[in-house]
Amino acid sequence: MFIIWGQKRKARKLGYVADFCPICREPRAFKLSRIGSASHVYYISFGEGKLVGHIIECCDCGQALTTDPMHYPVYQPEPSPDLEYLIHETYPNLRNVYAARLASEAQIRRSPGAISREERAKLILEPFALLNPGVEDRFTRDTRMDKQSGIGCLGSLIVLAVCLTIALNLREPRQSQVMGAGFFLFCMGALYTFVQLGFGPRRFLRTKIVPKIARTLDPLEPTLEEITACLDRCKAAGMKIGQKLKPKVLWAELQRRADAEFGVVR
Repeated sequence: MFIIWGQKRKARKLGYVADFCPICREPRAFKLSRIGSASHVYYISFGEGKLVGHIIECCDCGQALTTDPMHYPVYQPEPSPDLEYLIHETYPNLRNVYAARLASEAQIRRSPGAISREERAKLILEPFALLNPGVEDRFTRDTRMDKQSGIGCLGSLIVLAVCLTIALNLREPRQSQVMGAGFFLFCMGALYTFVQLGFGPRRFLRTKIVPKIARTLDPLEPTLEEITACLDRCKAAGMKIGQKLKPKVLWAELQRRADAEFGVVR
């Protein structure tokens, strides 16, 4: 008998606060959670576990950031639609703490080319550094099912079950034919599922990571050369995002966003 046990990450929501989101590039409402490492047996955990840290997740873009809960004097039970109220209640000093960053963002909105070359390079690099841990996890350890592989797995099992049910009500040779067809379709579905699992990390990069980076870089209006240089820096630093993300893929997403904003059809 095998006993499955170990440690499991467990999150508990503490409430909602306001903070600055580097992906949205402005103050946002965030969900604040306590992260614990709890023991589990057959994936059933006991208690909240040992405290690992706290994170906030942007209610707009979903980006998670580590945080110190002591920054916030109170937590709100629900995300207020009034951001100014949420700032006043949960982080009244936000604009003072982020004064330099908010001034820089205001300058970018007015004239993105006016900021220094060094500042531009730093701001362009920021979303890559923030999102790289998720890319590292997805490409090195994670084989979770996404929509495509999940459909393949579920579809295979349903087809097999239907064929076996039909076959039980038939006589030979039809019974063997239907069962054979069912197992053949199941094998094809299983093959499709494994193929989709293999494509999963790149699909995650294309559908989850690239749109976030493009959203963050939009106000900076980076050139393809700047994006290429940034990814080269990431690659040289051993970051998975620099190895897996192609500059032209991100550039195409930036162009798509620009076309959508101005109603251009290509």
